[in-house]
Amino acid sequence: MRTRFEDLTQSDQARIQAASQEATRLAAHFALPVLVHADTAQLRSASACVFELPRVGILATAHHVFSRWQELESEGQKWKWQVLNTPIEPLRQLAYEDASRDLVFFDLSRKQRTELAVAAHRPIQPWPPTPLREGDYIIAAGYPAFERLQPEPLEVGFGCVASSHRVTRAGEHHAVCQFEREHWITAGPAPLPAPGVPWNGLSGGPVLRLDQLALPIVGIVSEFHDSFELMRLETFAGVSWLADFA
Repeated sequence: MRTRFEDLTQSDQARIQAASQEATRLAAHFALPVLVHADTAQLRSASACVFELPRVGILATAHHVFSRWQELESEGQKWKWQVLNTPIEPLRQLAYEDASRDLVFFDLSRKQRTELAVAAHRPIQPWPPTPLREGDYIIAAGYPAFERLQPEPLEVGFGCVASSHRVTRAGEHHAVCQFEREHWITAGPAPLPAPGVPWNGLSGGPVLRLDQLALPIVGIVSEFHDSFELMRLETFAGVSWLADFA
């Protein structure tokens, strides 16, 4: 039987909050901003994470970010990708895609792996990870557009949001979290966004499972439904392509 957070003693609540805040800081460390831009007046943003595997470095994000970029390119204008300050060539570096699961992976060059190494996650076994289950706790991190700043024409700043949630529904390859605002635990001082605020830009951010001994990245954020405050997660469970590099 699960105990509700509000039924715990104050000392236990404080202990759990402190541990969750430390875990959200770790999740924020693994999240990377993705900037897709044609010029300084036209830009889109998303989130991503990097895996350092024994034989390859992989950039993972949501497939709909990639497919939207393809739509923009088809309109005749060149749209560039960059992660932090590292340029990415999506078509040339495409390694794996599954639109039905909203997953896409890009193969990173040695130079890119070095530049993004500070945020790289080195998975532990089992890999690929096992599915999320209802009642699991996760931490999701990313760079929503409401935290994006553009102080100068040639400068874009990103603010990361990382927060802890309980899985309220789970399938074989996906999970859904209902935002429980009364239990919101975040990594930074930013206030809780008001209901209805769009979370565009969070897609592709890493999802970490709160295990007892580790905090493995088990998937990415796929989408956020503003009206119902539901966040859909796509997991890496069952992606056999990843097992080739374990």
